[in-house]
Amino acid sequence: MLLGFGVSPQNWISQDKISLVLLEQIVNFLKFGKIYYVTKGDVASIRFNGIKSANRFINLFENKKFHGDKGLNYKDFCNIVDLMNKKEHLNKKGFAKIKIIKSGMNTKRES
Repeated sequence: MLLGFGVSPQNWISQDKISLVLLEQIVNFLKFGKIYYVTKGDVASIRFNGIKSANRFINLFENKKFHGDKGLNYKDFCNIVDLMNKKEHLNKKGFAKIKIIKSGMNTKRES
């Protein structure tokens, strides 16, 4: 069923440009992702998107613990990817679940 919307998991790792070597090492370790530079400010970010990259990222970190808001956002990210792996994002109910999870992530998360 086509809903007229798409879902694509994305993740960003951002650092000051002074840490560019670290970002390059992360990309080399992950073996995926691309470094982007923010024109305003001294920030560089690694971005990856798509279900294949999301699954690879989760597999690399499945035994690691993330703390605080980062941990909660990571758990939400994993839940969304799990729904996508089950193809639930292709129906209205699953898409609605993803929207609810996403609505509480990152800057929208209540502390």
